[in-house]
Amino acid sequence: MKFLPLLFLTSLSLQATPLISSWFTDLSGRYARIYPDNDAMAAQASVTTWSRGAGIQADPAYAGITEISFTSTDVFIRTSNLGLHVMGPWYGGNGNLFPNYPANQADIYRFPRTPAIPATKTGTGLGVIGYIVDGIALFDSRDAFSYDTSQAVDDGPGAGGAVNGDDVWNRDAYVNESDTFDNAFAHQAGANQHYHANSPAIRHFLDDSVDYDPATNIYTENPNGTHSPIIGWFRDGLPLYGPYGYSDSNDATSTVRRMISGYQKRDGSNGSTDLATTGRTTHPQWIVRNDGTSATIAAAFHGPNVSAAIPIGHYLEDYAYKGDLGLTLGTDFDLNEYNVRFCVTPEFPAGTWAYFTNIEPDGTPAYPYNIARYYYGTPSGTSPNTVPAEAIIHFEGGPKKATVIDTISETNTDEVTLVWSAIEGGQYTIDSSTTLEVGSWTGESNDAGPIQEKLTLANNAAADPKKFYRTKLNSLAAFDQNGIQNFSFNPGVVHLFHFATSPALPTEITTITVGGINGTVAAYDPINGLLEVSFDDSTLNIGEYPAIINNSIASTDDYSVSGPNNVLLLIVDDWGIDASELYNTETGPGIQLANMPTLKNLVENGLLFTRGYAQPICSPTRATMLTGRQPYQHGVGNPQANSTLLASEQTFPELISANAPAYGLASFGKWHLGSGDTGPLDTGGWPNFTGTLTGGVPNYDAWDRIKIENSILIDSGTAITDLVTSGDYTSPYATSVQVDEAASFITDQGAEPWVVWMGFNAPHTPFHDPPANLAPTGGYSTTGTANKDLYVRMLEALDTEIGRLLASVDMSKTNIIIIGDNGTPGQVDQAPAGGIAEAKGSLNEGGIHVPFFAHGPDITQTGTSDKLVHVADLFSTVLDLTGVEIPTNLDLNSTSIAPIFNGTDTADRCIIAEKFGLDPTEDGRSLIIDTWPNYKLISIQDVSDPTDTPTYQMYLLGANGVEASTLTTPPNLGDPHEAAYNALVTKDQRLEPDNTVPPETVYIDLPANCPPLINNRNGNIVRPNGITIGGVAATYDTGGITAGGSTTSAARVDESGAPDQFSVVANFDVSTSGLTSGQSYDIIVSFPSAGGNRTFTATNQYLVP
Repeated sequence: MKFLPLLFLTSLSLQATPLISSWFTDLSGRYARIYPDNDAMAAQASVTTWSRGAGIQADPAYAGITEISFTSTDVFIRTSNLGLHVMGPWYGGNGNLFPNYPANQADIYRFPRTPAIPATKTGTGLGVIGYIVDGIALFDSRDAFSYDTSQAVDDGPGAGGAVNGDDVWNRDAYVNESDTFDNAFAHQAGANQHYHANSPAIRHFLDDSVDYDPATNIYTENPNGTHSPIIGWFRDGLPLYGPYGYSDSNDATSTVRRMISGYQKRDGSNGSTDLATTGRTTHPQWIVRNDGTSATIAAAFHGPNVSAAIPIGHYLEDYAYKGDLGLTLGTDFDLNEYNVRFCVTPEFPAGTWAYFTNIEPDGTPAYPYNIARYYYGTPSGTSPNTVPAEAIIHFEGGPKKATVIDTISETNTDEVTLVWSAIEGGQYTIDSSTTLEVGSWTGESNDAGPIQEKLTLANNAAADPKKFYRTKLNSLAAFDQNGIQNFSFNPGVVHLFHFATSPALPTEITTITVGGINGTVAAYDPINGLLEVSFDDSTLNIGEYPAIINNSIASTDDYSVSGPNNVLLLIVDDWGIDASELYNTETGPGIQLANMPTLKNLVENGLLFTRGYAQPICSPTRATMLTGRQPYQHGVGNPQANSTLLASEQTFPELISANAPAYGLASFGKWHLGSGDTGPLDTGGWPNFTGTLTGGVPNYDAWDRIKIENSILIDSGTAITDLVTSGDYTSPYATSVQVDEAASFITDQGAEPWVVWMGFNAPHTPFHDPPANLAPTGGYSTTGTANKDLYVRMLEALDTEIGRLLASVDMSKTNIIIIGDNGTPGQVDQAPAGGIAEAKGSLNEGGIHVPFFAHGPDITQTGTSDKLVHVADLFSTVLDLTGVEIPTNLDLNSTSIAPIFNGTDTADRCIIAEKFGLDPTEDGRSLIIDTWPNYKLISIQDVSDPTDTPTYQMYLLGANGVEASTLTTPPNLGDPHEAAYNALVTKDQRLEPDNTVPPETVYIDLPANCPPLINNRNGNIVRPNGITIGGVAATYDTGGITAGGSTTSAARVDESGAPDQFSVVANFDVSTSGLTSGQSYDIIVSFPSAGGNRTFTATNQYLVP
């Protein structure tokens, strides 16, 4: 069988020289990942978001090179400066985690296309001096610190404030910092990931004699006999190769071997100075020659004596160039004093000057690693802020990557597996056709997601003799867009149009438009009048649009733009699974189940969740739905008058109003979250509301109406009977009025989208006989007068009125979600509730396990789901359904169930149900996690008080959806529930309210006489060594920041984060400072100097809030 993926070939530009074509982009589209610590590495549990020190990656970032472009003189790259391999972990020599993780740097770098080789060489500076071809920065062999003779100690992170290196004896980065490198020999300056030496990860990707074991995260040198590829480029435009080259620099047919460094230690061998005997009193000749300085060093700058603590090799100046010792370049060693050779290579058959990575036979880095202390060429490369407009784009990656076929494999069972290289975080449609004829494409997968950047489809090869495939990106998850130039994404559509075939259609289409939007011909059959058009419909208004060929010929059918879908939330009060015929399968005496044909019909064509949960009582459920946060976070732990939703809480109506203003928003029925008559508007974000403010109505036919319309309070409490008398309503019955208002609002919306929250009072007390005309067909199912009879009839009347509401709804455009707000009340509960399961108000299943189902155009998976879902998840779900991005700064416990709706869910899910402020013997938290779904933990505690000690109860859950038995807590050693108990307790302990006040960021202005960013005498970074506010110490970033190729103090930046001599940024914990509110205090910043510290008083003061 032939499988023919559609490949769109583009001719390589004739300009694709090695400087353009050698960048490694094969894995582009992959998120950057790190192992945050050793435990994560052992478990191979990498993460795509992280935060430590300067390295904050709140959203996933695409790894490596995201763009390559060029002009006639230069090549430009854009890079996140994050590796395509799993980076980390990083530990210091003291065994503690390194203070910073890496983060997206959004770097641009310019390389000269024509290197110049000057007679006088330029020293390598601190910071970025080039890039590895995976887009990670190269630094030189120094670690930015040197010996301070006056203090007899190395400068460095642990040195005292008086230490300021002389820049004579410069520390070797690999020797002094390699304990902070990860297994790929990289670490961070601030958040800037970089290499000083051999880079085995990219060499492994390039098949450059490096093996990798993902189980141990270890790279192993394994020479394969081939010439190393280009693994990097330096500022001077010269390439950096791996360690293997031709033994004869001018003969590409000669054997390949490891290149030998031109440097050795000054240990007396080969006639070198023996520093152990002479002391560090002289310069090596390579410094004398390149710097024009004397070999003899003044006594004031002598280095420390050689010792076990400071062995030869501790400093760069501990090395001699072999050519100065009488050894011969090309015979005794391969690379000159600048670590280059002129040689032929696979990429440069005519020869080039090239750097080579230096390693020992086992892969250990060897001096001078990648580049010696000077560039061989003119270092004209820079870090510009922008790429010239005239630059030609050679490659776009990351979120702009084009999908290409990677592998096709066939098994002996006639199954063919196709793998595309795609974009991680994307969701794709995969279509197939056996003929390529117009209109012949059928869907293989409507929502396929890649694993990392690999998109896979398995198919039966025996079904068709040949098949063609095409892919289309439908959606893209949120990611860090910093550095991604001019990014926008709209998936567009491919639509089949029909045309009349008489008169004959043109054989060539010069223009095709749909609604004035230019399209692209995907396929065209003029004989049969068929045309597939790809176009962006994002700017089309709601309406019908024909396709127009060559500005004159219209299709006989239209493309319909129907607008976004609506969302209808139906919240049934006091309705647990025991009261629903959709869940309760009990048949014993006393079981009474309401006849609810409207909801039953919705479920038959929708998705029913068997494990749906709410909070144990009404107000916490409503606050949790609105905010996506739990009671311990939003503060609404009970329905009492003092349990009010704070205005500072961000609700989903507020986010929709701000980000999708086309949506009409309205809430009807029960509010019950405080803040007075305008609470639904002021704290809920509902511009339209009609209903009651309290938890129930005293009489369903006699209650006072509150009404907000277009964000204006127009009724603060009119008796419903008066409104019926005046003709506003035909019935005072609360359920009917709520439906009247909702139906009217929906009708008034017309074609505009809407979100409606129906907070029904029914069947909450008072139990009563509903109007006879609301009975289902055939009448009410019960005629008794007991509370349960009344409760059943209230549900049946509610179902009838929901049917009336749905008659006003365009069901093809409306997603409907139905839930109970808590369990069934104890007065009317029935098996399987009651008993050990208890009822409304309880943290047991009878109080929180509720009906939960959905129906609508975006619910493509139907039937039942046993996924754990909670009302908290509706916050994210409603935002997903309305196309609103969830802010990353919100501390949520909400996981959208939209992926369950479309069959793409992979999330870890849990149930958290809480109440507090009612009864300390019953308040607390329920927990269920999907790794142990048959166990449940109840933590009796005040969840709003992190100091309260919990008491635990644990249960085994049965097939009927409630507790089957009580388990021992804590479990005995070896009990079947021991592991589940430990996991649930760990989860509980992580859910604590954050009562800490975060440190405040303070921006400090320094006086004009403050020190420069870089010491002009020795080139060292000038960092603060102390900041006080009102005499109280503040904290600050002690790392570095690289910009424009230069590394400076990360604390000395302005408010935009750019290096600034006259600015300092600090963090100050004012809550523990003891400073007086409303008072202003001096800010003192100190810097190290040769004679001690220099202090500067800031020109601004700190005003205590």
